[in-house]
Amino acid sequence: MSILTRVDGIPVFTEQSRAVAWGQQYNLNGTHTHMFQGQTGYMAGASHSAAVTAVTGGVINPITTVPNPIIIGRRSGGGSGGGSGGGGGY
Repeated sequence: MSILTRVDGIPVFTEQSRAVAWGQQYNLNGTHTHMFQGQTGYMAGASHSAAVTAVTGGVINPITTVPNPIIIGRRSGGGSGGGSGGGGGY
């Protein structure tokens, strides 16, 4: 995605279709424009306030998901004896 800049932490894209695609994760519809260094950029949401409100509310439909998340924590199962409890480093 070609990001032109960010306004209030929200990306402004050089292509309107990219802004629409990015906005889907926040259930944002439409786009609005911002000017940056003489170039028109596109931000998701019909207005800037709609985009800010949606983003501060959190991601509703994440674009990418992790198919096999790694959970770091205590391992279950036996050790290797010797009183050390087994395990091992990560």
